[in-house]
Amino acid sequence: MTEPTSFETRYYLGEASLVARWWRDLRITGSSARFLWLWFTLGGRVRKQLRAAEHEGRVVYLEDLFGPGNK
Repeated sequence: MTEPTSFETRYYLGEASLVARWWRDLRITGSSARFLWLWFTLGGRVRKQLRAAEHEGRVVYLEDLFGPGNK
């Protein structure tokens, strides 16, 4: 038998009450909203840096973008 994925361990309820399922759905919605927020904000900054680097002909290391003090 295979191990459950992280999605299964976080969100699978089995035979759960209606309230438990609503809370699970609320957690999934919050997690999805957080992912989209990060994709639009942080992802936009990364894409902007990559486009500028490509235009200048230099290499961008992701560690430099996400290192301490880089916000």
